[in-house]
Amino acid sequence: MKRSRSVVGAAAAVIALAVGGCSPDEESEASTTGTAPVLSAHSQMLIEDLLTWGGSDLERAVLADRMVTDAEMQQAEDAFRACVAKAGYTAYFELMGEGYATGVSQEERDQIAARYQHDIDAGIAFEASIIHPCEAGTIETIAFIYGQLTSNPRGLTYPELLRECLGLLGLEAEAASVADEQLGGAVSGGEFGKEAELRCMTGILQDLP
Repeated sequence: MKRSRSVVGAAAAVIALAVGGCSPDEESEASTTGTAPVLSAHSQMLIEDLLTWGGSDLERAVLADRMVTDAEMQQAEDAFRACVAKAGYTAYFELMGEGYATGVSQEERDQIAARYQHDIDAGIAFEASIIHPCEAGTIETIAFIYGQLTSNPRGLTYPELLRECLGLLGLEAEAASVADEQLGGAVSGGEFGKEAELRCMTGILQDLP
């Protein structure tokens, strides 16, 4: 059975490349100046909407300053695990760049799979019925914002990250003629070549020349 996941498209792979493409001097400057990470406009809007229209007490307390510290991320994870434990299961949680993977423990997953061996979809739905309600109000938004701050500290948009990656491959001029809203499809569709597709969309190759 596949773990339930909440990951922001291919942006995490692009971010890993864009950040990985920084020169040692740039990394050194960032570490010495202590520049605070910046959230993208989309992330800022997400927080504002949550604070304006709802959110759990935990989400409102953590996101009130529009930041998520390591300790606050741990607090959210602990709340998620406690919620799953109340349902009688052990939570699996792993941060993955901008997103995260969740589920029950492997042993419990195997038990669910055996119980629903003749209806795999029902087994997946059963696990989701345990996990998804516990994500809401705990890790759902907090983990996303934490991932943005740690994986995309400059607050670049997805098109900006793609253009930066393409620029590192010497394709800046070709990318300039493609609109932002079409850029992702163009890269994933191979219009800039297989190397750009692999490096900028899937992150299979790590170090750009």
